[in-house]
Amino acid sequence: MIVTQAAQALGDKGDITFAALSQYAAVMKTGGIRSDQSIHLFFDYSITAFRFIFRMGGQPWWSSTFSAAKGSTTYGPFINLEAR
Repeated sequence: MIVTQAAQALGDKGDITFAALSQYAAVMKTGGIRSDQSIHLFFDYSITAFRFIFRMGGQPWWSSTFSAAKGSTTYGPFINLEAR
């Protein structure tokens, strides 16, 4: 279970999502990790500020859901619950 503030309010559509995260493809964008430092931000306190940027992109492996051979069931790696 992963709790996030990006989900909808409890009881609304999308408040609970069942996700097969193994079916998600994530890649690192070119450039790797970029790091910067600045002595100017907190100059009065003699503190150095650091910043690290790591860019990623991703999408599901599946291009769409698919239907069962018999019946009306559909399958997909990410499922949102309807409003209750």
